[in-house]
Amino acid sequence: DGPTDQAAVAEIREEICGYAVDYLVTKPWPNMHGTGLFFGLGRCNHSCDPSVKLFFPHGSARVQGVALRNVAEGEQLFISYVRQEAVVGKRRASLRSYGFECDCGKC
Repeated sequence: DGPTDQAAVAEIREEICGYAVDYLVTKPWPNMHGTGLFFGLGRCNHSCDPSVKLFFPHGSARVQGVALRNVAEGEQLFISYVRQEAVVGKRRASLRSYGFECDCGKC
C-alpha cells in the first residue's frame, strides 16, 4: 500500500460515493479488486477475531459467509477487513483507510 495505491483508492472511493444507489446496482463499477456492494454485509463490523469468514465461491461475484464459531441468536456478526494473521501494527495501519483504530480483544 504505497502512496500511489492510496491515491488510486481515494479517487475511486470519491467516484463511487457520488453514485446514486440505482446507478450502483445497474451500472458497471470501476475495475478495482475489492470493490463491491453487498447490502446485508454492510451491517457487519470489523474484528481481528471475526465470527464469520467471507468467500466468493468458484471466483464468482457472490459472497458467502461461514461461521467460524458458534454464534448466539441475536449476537452481532463480525468480519475481518484485514489479514488476521498480521501483527497488530500492520493490521492497524491497514485499517486506517477505513477511518478507525481497532480495539478488539485481539488488538
